[in-house]
Amino acid sequence: MKNMKKCKKTLSLSLASSLFIFACTTPAKSRLEESSGPVQLGNSSVSIEYILGRDHYRFTARSEETRVTGTTYLDKQLLKKGEIDQQRYPGFFTRASEIVDNLSRAPASDTFCRNPFIITIKAQEKTRTARGCRSSDDGALSKLIREGEFLLYSKK
Repeated sequence: MKNMKKCKKTLSLSLASSLFIFACTTPAKSRLEESSGPVQLGNSSVSIEYILGRDHYRFTARSEETRVTGTTYLDKQLLKKGEIDQQRYPGFFTRASEIVDNLSRAPASDTFCRNPFIITIKAQEKTRTARGCRSSDDGALSKLIREGEFLLYSKK
C-alpha cells in the first residue's frame, strides 16, 4: 500500500513536470491570433513612417487578394515599388503587430524625440497605430524596416 501511494505521487509529479515543460516549449500565439483566431491577411497593410535627421522616410507593404506589394519613399519621392514575397509577408506583419502591441502598452515618454516614428497596421477592417522614438525602442523598429526593405529589394 505504501509503494502504491509513492507510485501515484511520482506519476502525478512526472505528469505535472511534463505539462510544465510542454507549456514552456510551446511557442506563444501572437495577440492577433489569440483575439480573433488565425489572421487572414487577404487585405492588410503595414505602414512605417520615420524621420532620420532632416529626411522623412515611409515604407508600406500591402497585401491584396492575389499579391503583396511594397513601396518606399524618401521625402515624398518614390524610391522603389515592387512585389514582395507572399510567403515572408505574414512573418513581417506579425513582427510589426508585436511592436505596435508593445508600444501600446508602454507609457508615453514626455522627452524630446529627434527620430520619431509611426507604425500603422490594417487587418480585417481594424486599424491600429503606435508612435514612438527610435532611440527608445531597442532597435526593434530598425530591424523591422531592414526586413521590410530586404523583402522589397530582394529578388524572388
